[in-house]
Amino acid sequence: MLKSFRRFAQLTGPQRHAYFAALGGWTLDAFDFFIFIVCLNAISADFRTTIQAVAFGITLMFAMQALMHAGVVLGLGAAALTGAATGLLGQFDPLKAQVGGRRRGRQGRARM
Repeated sequence: MLKSFRRFAQLTGPQRHAYFAALGGWTLDAFDFFIFIVCLNAISADFRTTIQAVAFGITLMFAMQALMHAGVVLGLGAAALTGAATGLLGQFDPLKAQVGGRRRGRQGRARM
């Protein structure tokens, strides 16, 4: 543990600021979960439903959030593949395939 403090002491001022900014962001990211748990009773009263239904809705929300993050990662992978295809095939054919273009062929291919 003392070794960690020595490493922290070696950081420059901007590095310490970045560390505390990241720590604060991570803390606030988890804060919404705790707020929902503390406010379950009030949320269920406002929506005139049971606490179990609200808890299930919160569970679904966090599950969909995890799927959204996975979709972003998959989307970045698809963007990388489209970019690689653009480099190999020309500029417009992969774009037309991605957007669902109507025409096929070489008419729209960029000339270099």
